[in-house]
Amino acid sequence: MDTTLSIRTLLFVLLVNLGFIASVTAKNTLYVTAKKGLIVRDQPSLRGKHLGKFPYGNEITVLERTEKIISIISNGEQLKGEWVKVSPIGVPFSLKQNLQEEYYVFSAFLSEKAFFQKDFVPSEEFRLTAIDETKTSENSNTSFAYVENSYYERRQEIQVLRDAYQEEFSRLTEISTPSLKNVRKVVKLEIEHCAEYCKTDVYYWLVTYDRRWVSLPKLENNMADLSTSKLAYRFTNNTSVIQLISYKESLVDYKNGEYAEGNIRRVYSDENSKLFWDGFRLVEDIWLTMEGN
Repeated sequence: MDTTLSIRTLLFVLLVNLGFIASVTAKNTLYVTAKKGLIVRDQPSLRGKHLGKFPYGNEITVLERTEKIISIISNGEQLKGEWVKVSPIGVPFSLKQNLQEEYYVFSAFLSEKAFFQKDFVPSEEFRLTAIDETKTSENSNTSFAYVENSYYERRQEIQVLRDAYQEEFSRLTEISTPSLKNVRKVVKLEIEHCAEYCKTDVYYWLVTYDRRWVSLPKLENNMADLSTSKLAYRFTNNTSVIQLISYKESLVDYKNGEYAEGNIRRVYSDENSKLFWDGFRLVEDIWLTMEGN
């Protein structure tokens, strides 16, 4: 009886200690949960050289489990995990001076859940100008508006249709300090045109720390019908991947019936494709086939 009990106890302890690493397998895509960043070392040991940190939410791939299990105290909580060999999907700037073949991190700060960034908010640095009448010819319906900074420096020229342009419904928003490498801001401009039907042209730019504006492919959404699929780019805490998603909308309060921002919600979201950013340019884009509307 004592022997049986000891074996059962041993098996229980073994399962408890292995349970926390059950989901960490080779080739898993995982995300960093450490709010202050996850320390990266050149060896699977606390004595390994400190190479830098993967930022919170950074996407990485587990290449190999070492089964070197350790326990630490973090914010008063005991955490158990193992050292895992990982491959970064987009190397953070903090590792640029320590590039090498092997990176090791502590698995207790990894999760299968992706962490998404804050939403776009009205831009305080940039604004959309009115139509520049000096560049509009009498015989043309085409004109131009501009994205400019607080010093009235024009950064982007936008072509609009003078008779259909709805300036009051156009919006300029931004995400500050995104996770994308070498990107200071993501700027988004929604230009609405209403002729036979209303559509919105959606522009996105990556504003880099060296003052370049890198354009993403323009999106066009039909705003007349809630049941129509719409497109948007989604920026996660990944340092090199931009997702193209499709979504539909519904009214929050059907009795109200008002097609207004506060009365609309997204009812689903599907990833259609990805853009890849290397810190200086879009190096590759993969456009997957979109099915249905």
